[in-house]
Amino acid sequence: MTAALARRVALATLGTVLAGAGCTSDPGDKVAAAASKASGLRTLEMALSLERSTGSEAAGVRSSVASAFDMSRGVGRLKLQTNVPSLPPSSCEGVVSGKSLFLRVPETRRGDYAGKAWVKTDASGLSAAFPSDPQKILQLGSRARNLKQQGKEKVRGTATTRYDGKIAVSDLVAHLPRDLRSQTVRSYKESGVDVVPLSIWLDGPGLARRLRLEITSRRPGISSTDVTVVEFFNYGKPVRVDLPEKADVLDAHEGNAAGNLCVARRPS
Repeated sequence: MTAALARRVALATLGTVLAGAGCTSDPGDKVAAAASKASGLRTLEMALSLERSTGSEAAGVRSSVASAFDMSRGVGRLKLQTNVPSLPPSSCEGVVSGKSLFLRVPETRRGDYAGKAWVKTDASGLSAAFPSDPQKILQLGSRARNLKQQGKEKVRGTATTRYDGKIAVSDLVAHLPRDLRSQTVRSYKESGVDVVPLSIWLDGPGLARRLRLEITSRRPGISSTDVTVVEFFNYGKPVRVDLPEKADVLDAHEGNAAGNLCVARRPS
């Protein structure tokens, strides 16, 4: 696993971390209502995990993001941890405001970033797999097709009902700018991916508690599987997000400049 690929996975994961069942018995209607119900409660916390495995590696990349969002203000905070084979574990912290992502620069590395404590980058196109807005993450469920109830399960101690379906890759990346969207769909299809299995867990009031995607890509000589799980909890509880001071921020539009902060350096 190369450091460049690790950077892309880290950015994809971040990007990840930046988007009631009513009276109907139709699973699609229940899932579609979940995003609007979350919006009405204004705040939530999320725990995202991404695991990438390939046929050539016994252990793949594992990333996790703990985050909290105030959707009414369009702000959130997050902490990313990444484990990549052959590299030390790494972590970074960030703040999201609208379409901007601010990553905290460790004191030992600020010399590489003009002495600034934060790096600002564009969060909107960081992930081909997930939008950066938690509401849009929840809306992925409403784009799923052929949803069917699978049974009852508990998520973080809350009773839920699980629904399984599939989402087209064009709907999966609908949050991306048009040119990047077309490029990403083409890349997925070249890897043999047209539709992606999606599962979503709803609680009694119809709030989403978990969402899971599994993407298996195949190219000549190599295959990889990405399993992404997002759990939603603490709906409606106060969330504090402190935005960086402008004087402490380096504005960097190149993704690698930000992504490097989330990948450990090889030991010298």
